[in-house]
Amino acid sequence: MSNPYRQSYKQKLLDNASLAIFNCGLQSCSPNHSWGPGIRDHFLIHFVISGKGSYVCGGKTFHLKAGDLFLIKPSQVVYYVADPADPWEYYWVGFNGTNAQKLVSHLPFKDNMPVYTPHEFEEYKNYLYRIYTNSGNTIKHSTAMIGYLYLFLSRLMEDGT
Repeated sequence: MSNPYRQSYKQKLLDNASLAIFNCGLQSCSPNHSWGPGIRDHFLIHFVISGKGSYVCGGKTFHLKAGDLFLIKPSQVVYYVADPADPWEYYWVGFNGTNAQKLVSHLPFKDNMPVYTPHEFEEYKNYLYRIYTNSGNTIKHSTAMIGYLYLFLSRLMEDGT
């Protein structure tokens, strides 16, 4: 079993932008590590890199594994927990902005299915990793992070059609 870790970044430049990174990161969880039940005030997408876990949303439980994405929308009560025997590692990006809802509406997630398994594991992992590695509080950092978020979302839209 690998050593649990958490690395994250919370953006401070949150002007009323059309799309803004709220937070991003990567985490290798301890067995049974959980979040919630709780509510987020932004959109949040997790990508499971390894291991397993469960996501509870809308009264349904989804059992996830490496290669699965799950979406959390603002104001939804959600809960997620790492598997006790094979805890997950995931990357995440949280975002908001005036165009966030519109963009999310074009992603392959559905209200009754907030989980999606994309075709290109490494490509999605790379976009999320690049968002995180470009984190910082300058306009240069913010622009790079948003650029990779747009590429990630665009690829997800393309993959889901």
